[in-house]
Amino acid sequence: MRSHRNDGDMEYSMTPVREPELHEPKVVVRYAGFWRRYGAQSIDSLITFTVPLTIYILIGRAATFGTTHDERAHIARLIAPFFYGAWFIISWLYSAIMESSRIQATLGKKAIGLQVTDLEGNRISFARATGRHFAKALSFLTAGIGYMMAGFTEDKQAMHDRIAGTHVLLILPIRSAVNPILALKLQADIEPTY
Repeated sequence: MRSHRNDGDMEYSMTPVREPELHEPKVVVRYAGFWRRYGAQSIDSLITFTVPLTIYILIGRAATFGTTHDERAHIARLIAPFFYGAWFIISWLYSAIMESSRIQATLGKKAIGLQVTDLEGNRISFARATGRHFAKALSFLTAGIGYMMAGFTEDKQAMHDRIAGTHVLLILPIRSAVNPILALKLQADIEPTY
């Protein structure tokens, strides 16, 4: 409906504005189990390994252009430590910056619907995220048992989560108004079993 109003020199055209409907999505929050975390870690490993590997290949190609096989092998041995150093720094900064950011998740965790919090559900600091990242070395050094703890502890904490005082949460939006059957199925799929 349009109405026109004339106030002296000004003419107004008034169209009623419809307020947008704001619906806060309901969410289901649970501790994230081993397999979801494994999927997120796989995505993150691909990201953090691909970047330094690409740099290593590009530098290696440029440095070995027009050289013999023996010279290329020698150059590869010289630049290999830089590759591992770059991978170490990139994986640490990627993990710590992303997990302490507003989204509280790396890209892999975000894709799966996971979020890292402290024990009270708050965002973690860069320092805590750094400690969590380096504590993963202990989870690895226990033949992976530190990682597997996320599958059988009550609050689904891996060893590095216990050390850093963090939780990894599975956060699923439930839009019951859109599809109530799907909402019930999602909720049933993530209900803890005792």
